[in-house]
Amino acid sequence: MKQLITLILILMETQTLSAQGKNLDKTSQTVLEVVLYKIKTESVENFENIKTSVRKLISEYPGFVSWKSLSSVKEDRLVLDLVEWKSLDYATNAATKVENDVRFIPFMNTTEEIRFMDHFVSPEAVISEIDESYYVAHETPTILETPKMNILSIEGQSSPESELFLKSIQTLYEVFHHIKSQNTEEEDQFVLRPLEAFWWVESELPFEEVPREEWFWKLLLPIPDSVSEKNMVNAKSPLSDSFRIDQLKIETLPAGEAVQIMHVGSYEAEAPTIEKLMDFVKDNDLSIEGSHHEIYLDDPNVTLVDQLKTILRYSVE
Repeated sequence: MKQLITLILILMETQTLSAQGKNLDKTSQTVLEVVLYKIKTESVENFENIKTSVRKLISEYPGFVSWKSLSSVKEDRLVLDLVEWKSLDYATNAATKVENDVRFIPFMNTTEEIRFMDHFVSPEAVISEIDESYYVAHETPTILETPKMNILSIEGQSSPESELFLKSIQTLYEVFHHIKSQNTEEEDQFVLRPLEAFWWVESELPFEEVPREEWFWKLLLPIPDSVSEKNMVNAKSPLSDSFRIDQLKIETLPAGEAVQIMHVGSYEAEAPTIEKLMDFVKDNDLSIEGSHHEIYLDDPNVTLVDQLKTILRYSVE
């Protein structure tokens, strides 16, 4: 249950950030419907097909925003559904309709038990000490000054679809929220910002020719300057069993000049966008310093691949 609450907090704050980026009215906060359930053994084979058809039905209901479904890594047949609605009224009205809609009977029959169900709203958006312009980019290259920034980070070597990479992201978020819970007096500074990553290879071959499992990465989340190593130690203590918890650290990214561009679409289709950025670097007599830097403005689990927005950035001299 502790992991469930952590996940809910992560998603609620991500929703808040999304609303900021879209300039939504704070009074129109969305609601997250959380359902934890176990499916019957005999339903496993056909469950994904049934859920796909149900997802389509739900998406046609008024007020529907998104649906994210997760499977437990520890317990077979345990599923967590996170359905976002424009308001609590839309969510409760949808629940009533589902109960009386015979098209949902096949889905209901797959359920062995419901362990948890509730609705959550995110707190009002607040501004942290990071200038919002840090997260603004365009589809044409630009030069910017990046600020000095404290970060919570974890490094590794693997493909981005590997278990090592995905579980490291989870650990990063868990520690972030535990540090936040220890600093209630400065809670207004603890806004969950988009996930960022540095990517590099240690090979003479071009990046795109190196096998994905040989890629190096550093995942990071910005944190307030007031966060100390003591905060880190205290946050790690109750999470001693978490994946690679000992690999997390606090670092400081120096201020400096950088070039950037907005990439829209699949992560695997970044090459033409990067080429455009490299042409800009050359035309302006700049030189690349450091690793390829990505800032993920959208969640690939809920955003269509061709609509994913990622800031591509490089430090320059």
